[in-house]
Amino acid sequence: DCARAGGHLTREDLSTYRVVRRTPRALEYRNSHVFTNPPPALGGALMLFALRLLAEVRLGAYPHGQVDHVHALATAMRLTQRLRNEGLKDIGPDKDPLALEILGIMRREAVFRRGTTQISVADAEGNLASLTISNGEGSGYVLPGTGIVLNNMLGEEDINPEGFHRWPRDQRISSMMSPTLLELPDGSSVVTGSSGSNRIRSAMLQVISNLVDFGLPLDQAVGAPRIHFERGLLNLEPPVPPPTLEALHTQWPRIKLWSALNVFFGGAHSVCRKADGSLLGAGDPRRGGTALLV
Repeated sequence: DCARAGGHLTREDLSTYRVVRRTPRALEYRNSHVFTNPPPALGGALMLFALRLLAEVRLGAYPHGQVDHVHALATAMRLTQRLRNEGLKDIGPDKDPLALEILGIMRREAVFRRGTTQISVADAEGNLASLTISNGEGSGYVLPGTGIVLNNMLGEEDINPEGFHRWPRDQRISSMMSPTLLELPDGSSVVTGSSGSNRIRSAMLQVISNLVDFGLPLDQAVGAPRIHFERGLLNLEPPVPPPTLEALHTQWPRIKLWSALNVFFGGAHSVCRKADGSLLGAGDPRRGGTALLV
């Protein structure tokens, strides 16, 4: 079908494709351990970069959702976005966002004060799994006779910022998807991940921070109002008290205050296995998430 329609995918491409098993990227964050999707995927590495920046401040000492907390999060997001935009399209050994020299450059600038599905699973035997899968927004095309909808990944700006027909051959496409495992000091483990394109890493950053820095229960860590910074615009979920909004405007000139929790901010469906073996889950209300114990 691809050949008839003038596409580039060949039978040889399919026959020579191989799955590559990779070691998760790991980070210790305030006595907790985070394990996430490694390069060539970008989302996990960028999320860990933001966590390393946040580790420089006592985030949990700030009132949640108030000026200092939002400012610290937004600053970490701004620097992470800058890192992504300045050429780190492929994060490998020579362009590691957790490298000390890159972190040093960013720290000097920091002044801290619909289409993707996430499934998280934990069982009574201690097994944990996180799966993020996506067709993007879909390409609007179904392979004849198969029912398979093709994705639109090469048209996703966050994945292929150079645009159509510019992806280099024989290079694995990247992704923002960041299925993640978090081990907490109390012996409990959280499996999480998110949908939401560029908002995946900011959603994950905030869920992890809510659990580690603020000690929120899982449902509150997932459901708490979020922020997202991109292209000079600071997006805020309500409620935001007027004095907080006024103070934020002095440092973030462009702010959009959303009217309610919104699908824009991702869908971090999560489960937790407590140290005593008990299980609990939290579906993200922004994307119709649900938790089921069977």
